[in-house]
Amino acid sequence: MKILFLLFSLALFSCEEKMEVEAPVENTDVLEHSILEVEPIIIEPYKWKYDSYENHFFTKDFIQNFHNEMSKMNIKSAIIVHDGYIIDEYYASGYTASSVFPVHSCSKSITSALFGIALEKGFIKDVNAPIYNFFPELDEDSPYSHITLAQLLSNTSGIKTTETDWYNWRSSSNWTDYLFHSPVVYKPGSTFSYSTGNTHLLSNVIERVTGKNLFAFAQEVLLHPIGMTSATCGNSPEGVGDGGNGFRMTAKDMALFGLLYLQNGNINGKQIISEDWIKTSTSAHVVRHQASDYGYQWWINSFGKHSVYFANGHGEQFIFVIPDTRFVITFTSGYNDNSHFTQYRKFVENILLTFDKAK
Repeated sequence: MKILFLLFSLALFSCEEKMEVEAPVENTDVLEHSILEVEPIIIEPYKWKYDSYENHFFTKDFIQNFHNEMSKMNIKSAIIVHDGYIIDEYYASGYTASSVFPVHSCSKSITSALFGIALEKGFIKDVNAPIYNFFPELDEDSPYSHITLAQLLSNTSGIKTTETDWYNWRSSSNWTDYLFHSPVVYKPGSTFSYSTGNTHLLSNVIERVTGKNLFAFAQEVLLHPIGMTSATCGNSPEGVGDGGNGFRMTAKDMALFGLLYLQNGNINGKQIISEDWIKTSTSAHVVRHQASDYGYQWWINSFGKHSVYFANGHGEQFIFVIPDTRFVITFTSGYNDNSHFTQYRKFVENILLTFDKAK
């Protein structure tokens, strides 16, 4: 395998329970980053089914207006999937179906899926296990030792968030060591404090129990089995997969990941993720007043009468899953912050309201 060093940009702010922001803001400072280049394997891409939007209760005027509104924003792509069919695709000028986008913190939901698969396969025995079991370099009496995997998954570890110290953390020579020299500022399990560092420790755990790099494990148990062919993932300086922020893929592969969850972990008759993990990871483990709740690396909310869970990455990257109406809706965008959530919510709500009225 070869290690290819790339430059990429990221930006982040903290997202603690008292705040009403929907997702973190990742740092846009330019840092050197590595991507694991795996020997080429010919994998059959997922064969999408297509249908006209008219067959799913949408008019030409509605779709044209949707596209016109998106063209006024810094939206690069959008896909609507209903009942497993792509019924609408939008790409801004300069982008196509083959364009690969950084999904930033949507990566966290992918890492959650990988954690669930590792749990199902017996690599991990208990989500409530202390991380001391996986990091023998920790002293048993250290403040980190009895933080549980579940607390990492729900962003309640208590470790000082990386979002307020993003550049220093990402420019350090060892992200894991940096985290284990950061203060524990809350009692573990007591307070929601969004942190990519929590996901990085989960990536560490997955690699240690499987004996494989995070991306190699992802290819074996998730990406290749469902035909997700465009995805790549970066590594930290110490060589751990960047499961919190490092995945890149096409808009269709984002939609495919959402479809996998919509179909309770099953694609083409293959059970990739257990139904139990789908339900557990997309249920609220942290209730946040006047903001989205949080599961195990997924955001959870209600749009009108519909329950919605979603992955959200810096710059307004979204994978929305709406189980009761069987929609998956994705967006990629080019913003430098996360201040436009309300508009994306309106887009999804309008799609759902139009569907409800017409069906």
